[in-house]
Amino acid sequence: MKIELQHRGVNLKQFPIDAIKVRRTRPLPIEAFPLIKKGAFSPPQRKEVKPSKPEEDGAGANSEFLELKDFPSDYSLSFGGRIRLSVIGKTRGLLSWFPRMIRAIFVHLRNSFSLVWNYVTGNDFTAMEITMHQKDAQAFYWSLEEGMKIVVIER
Repeated sequence: MKIELQHRGVNLKQFPIDAIKVRRTRPLPIEAFPLIKKGAFSPPQRKEVKPSKPEEDGAGANSEFLELKDFPSDYSLSFGGRIRLSVIGKTRGLLSWFPRMIRAIFVHLRNSFSLVWNYVTGNDFTAMEITMHQKDAQAFYWSLEEGMKIVVIER
């Protein structure tokens, strides 16, 4: 399983998925959904980069740029109120197991309540929980921009 990032039919990047859980009230139509919100517990903060003065000759260059390690690996993506995609970055180690389990329980409960609510109100809703490697999850977060449109195709 994988997520493919494409532009005009050209495959730019593939993100391998370890596990996916899909729950929905109705099947998804094949249409473009806009990314409304990226939510994370600690989203990266962009800092204002000020150019160095010519007389400094590169000695005082600003090196505060965002790197891949600065992006979250656990986050939620909301697509127009009809799709919620929860991404959980899988890390190694015994100490990372407990927080990841707590997050997975919270995501499961939130998606369950959203599904029941949307079913009762008659709205279409799809909740997806994706587990992928931590670096891939961070790179996927970095590659998405609010306002961009995605197409979800199930195979």
